[in-house]
Amino acid sequence: MQNNNKILALIPARSGSKRLPKKNIMPLGGKPLIAWTVLSALDAQLDMDVVVSTDSEEIANIAIEYGAEVPFMRPDALAQDTSSSFEVIDYTLKTLAASGRYYEYLMLLQPTSPFRQSHHINQAFLMLQDLKASAVVSVTELDHPVEWSMTLPEDNALDDFIQHHLAHLKTRSQDLPKCYRLNGAISCGQVEAVLKNKTFYVPHGTYAFKMEPQYSVDIDTLTDFQYAEFLQSRL
Repeated sequence: MQNNNKILALIPARSGSKRLPKKNIMPLGGKPLIAWTVLSALDAQLDMDVVVSTDSEEIANIAIEYGAEVPFMRPDALAQDTSSSFEVIDYTLKTLAASGRYYEYLMLLQPTSPFRQSHHINQAFLMLQDLKASAVVSVTELDHPVEWSMTLPEDNALDDFIQHHLAHLKTRSQDLPKCYRLNGAISCGQVEAVLKNKTFYVPHGTYAFKMEPQYSVDIDTLTDFQYAEFLQSRL
């Protein structure tokens, strides 16, 4: 029978991680890390299928325990350090389509962003629909002005940087324009646009969804995880 849900929430969670082994199932606040994303997706007020793509039976069992689907295991070839998100997306959509499950919209939710809330997911999707956008990706404000950032020469001399940025260096941070960075928590878009461009960063019709810094933690290292534990104890 053909699937009627228009939205696929895809949570990619491979087993391998060199910087922080088994990070997707590390316990945070009494739950495995991936459970935070599964639960926020399920709590969102959207009619969508929540699917986890993984090569790990352990991750699959945890995902199912918390309410997600794992309709198939990810092939080893798509679970390497060099495997791209788009390859996983493309494989998932084609595999689901083969069983009669087609989607109009795609929501990519990284399990390494545990503090993204269900209301963020709702708001990002509403933005996608209201603006008739090709895609919406989440961002958060930079901690420090981008004008104070630099690349350094081998001798670490600041002469060139100061020469070109002295006016900015003399300006208070609050008087400089706000700048934002991608935070990796939410990427959503029209399936047709994502497949055509092989990315959520569609050249025309992509919009930024702003998230507060406390919800924008992205866990890649042990330090990131320890910071997440600190925040979670105070949320």
